[in-house]
Amino acid sequence: MKEKGISGRKLAEMLGSQPQYISNICNGRQNMSLDMLKRISDLLGIQLWELLVDPKDMSGDGDFVAMVRRKGEMFFFESETKLMDALKEWETDKEEHRIQ
Repeated sequence: MKEKGISGRKLAEMLGSQPQYISNICNGRQNMSLDMLKRISDLLGIQLWELLVDPKDMSGDGDFVAMVRRKGEMFFFESETKLMDALKEWETDKEEHRIQ
């Protein structure tokens, strides 16, 4: 929100929500629905996934970003090489489980 110059209070007003609700979400004290996430991303003019990614996890300087959900866990990759390495590792894990 800071990058877009919108305060929590202003965002709450734009969404028709209470400022405390937005504050609780931003501080990790409350979860929100997918619908609310989509409404916020639309208001901020960003993609939904950008709300879910910590910028520190995307520190690479390239143009490649991948987000993968596997077994209920989210993984973020900043290069094709890292993504391919993870896929190979997961495939190896799957093969080992088949053998046992």
